Amino acid sequence: MPAAAPIAVVKSATSAGLACAAVGFVSAHAAVSYGYGLAIAWHARAALQGATTPVAVRVLLAYGLKVTAYQALRDREKHYRDAVLPLFQALEKDTKCPFTRTTHKIPLVAGVACLLALYAAPIRFLAQAPRPRVTVFAGAAAAMALAVQTVADAQKFLAKRRAPDRPCTTGLWRVSRHVNYAADVVLHGAVAVAAALSAPSAAAALLAVVAPLLMVNIVLSATESLDGRQRLAYRDDAFEAYVAATPRLFFT
Repeated sequence: MPAAAPIAVVKSATSAGLACAAVGFVSAHAAVSYGYGLAIAWHARAALQGATTPVAVRVLLAYGLKVTAYQALRDREKHYRDAVLPLFQALEKDTKCPFTRTTHKIPLVAGVACLLALYAAPIRFLAQAPRPRVTVFAGAAAAMALAVQTVADAQKFLAKRRAPDRPCTTGLWRVSRHVNYAADVVLHGAVAVAAALSAPSAAAALLAVVAPLLMVNIVLSATESLDGRQRLAYRDDAFEAYVAATPRLFFT
């Protein structure tokens, strides 16, 4: 990399984080969905310029674009808007919520912007890895996760069109109740490991794992929250039997 590259990388990462998180002033939902997908794609596209080990980065570019496109597709579905968007709208209308007014949304936007900006570090390290085999591992794991998530998303999308008031329990959803999130855990975990091994120093390795591990934590928290909402929405023996027989993510 040229000597000036670190400054350019910081500027690009900061710009991506701020630009993609800024939609949070309009909608918290947009910040954590479209903002997230677009930021990953932005970082990956920027890192591919001059990349010596582009395999994993290309997969992350595809992942970011897929997240964004699928979210746009879901937002067109009435059953999804009726079920999910009110959760964010209630959050924004609650007078006790710190993100109610525009000025009070600054902590939310700033937090999302920092997280999205930090994800530039592991992507950049994967693009300039001294051990190409490490990035091949990350690329293979990420590609597998992306493929599984794409198929699972398609299965759930079609199932919800047929029966919007019932959970999807067929296909890959028979293996895991949150197979899409399980794929996210694999993807971010692979990025964290490979980026840490590709970082030029111990300090850089620590920086590389911050955003991916935070994303894993967010995903795990989301599965717990979703479990609670689903138990309230699907109160019958069939759903309880599905929960008892199907792991939340991988094995438990």
